Amino acid sequence: MAVSARVEGTVDPGYESLKDLFTENFQLGRETYAQLCVYVKEKKVVDLWGSMEHSTTYDADSLTNIFSSTKNLTSLAMAMLVDRGLLSYTDRISQHWPAFGHEGKNELTLADLMRHEAGLVTLDTEFDPEDFWPESIKQNKVGKVIEKQVQKWPAKGKREYHALTRGWIANEIFRRVHPSGITIGEFIQAEVATPLGTNGLVVGAKDHNLSHYFAVVNTEFDPESPLGAMINHPGDESGEIWNSEVIRRGETPSANGNCSARGLAKVGAVLANNGKFGNVTLLSSSGWKGLHSEATLGTMLGYEYYLTQGGVASWIGEDVRAGFYGWMGYGGSCFQWHPERKISFAYVPCLLIPSLSSRDEKNRARALQVELMKCVRNMDNV
Repeated sequence: MAVSARVEGTVDPGYESLKDLFTENFQLGRETYAQLCVYVKEKKVVDLWGSMEHSTTYDADSLTNIFSSTKNLTSLAMAMLVDRGLLSYTDRISQHWPAFGHEGKNELTLADLMRHEAGLVTLDTEFDPEDFWPESIKQNKVGKVIEKQVQKWPAKGKREYHALTRGWIANEIFRRVHPSGITIGEFIQAEVATPLGTNGLVVGAKDHNLSHYFAVVNTEFDPESPLGAMINHPGDESGEIWNSEVIRRGETPSANGNCSARGLAKVGAVLANNGKFGNVTLLSSSGWKGLHSEATLGTMLGYEYYLTQGGVASWIGEDVRAGFYGWMGYGGSCFQWHPERKISFAYVPCLLIPSLSSRDEKNRARALQVELMKCVRNMDNV
């Protein structure tokens, strides 16, 4: 039974079917609040947001937790330091963080970490949420735990999804390498969000970020899901604990970006256009190439993925996402870009549907991307 919903925003001629599909998801009860923003060839062609509850405050700039779509922001931050000559993907992490090399981890490289091949999927210590606040990170409250960890490997190969730990470890490397000792979240705000003129890229919420946030809601939970077990804090089975203010103030650069589709799509527009969008340059051509190169195939979360040395997935061949780079988030968010077509795609839902994998035909982001590519191909023929 269809229900009423309010969808606002704009679509350029030729992309109307995306609005139809986006609206249909609300009418079928598959959304509560959601945003969709798309750039093609540096032009914003889709900018939509919708609500089931006719909210007067939810809009295109509202923030929501995007879970693992945050990993793309971490990859960009690390790529920018590589581009500045401060480190290399082939560097051993212990070159920049000697204590990390304890317990046999001395040979692990940055590329190993970014490809989820670090053998550090879980840690043997529980943290307090405040341990991830920037001031605590800089006191090494997280780093000292990572330093004493022993690697554990999957039954086959080395690749295993580091749902939370990739971001924690990357942040420790980042703050040691950056000349000012800042964290990834602080860097994203100062050197990505601010130049792009967006408030929609937050990792580590401050007071002014707290109010314009809409909570994620999970309608289902699979206790057998390995991803669910990795992404959720102890005592929470739905992912909704990530809505709490104390966790939002912390930095888990693999899982707690509070973002809007508009903000993500601006970053995607940079990455779809060789590191530059308008008058903003985040990566040189060589820095952009470094982020997107040296992709290797490995099994993760039950599927095979190509992951670059910079830690973004690359889809090739017959996959409906062929040509896209990036990643997606627990429950549905998606933040990807297509350099050949110069497309940036960002979808941010509040309603989590974790049972629909990214390869399920009913996955909302996947279906929207399929429709987007139909529109783009149709426009080619106009």
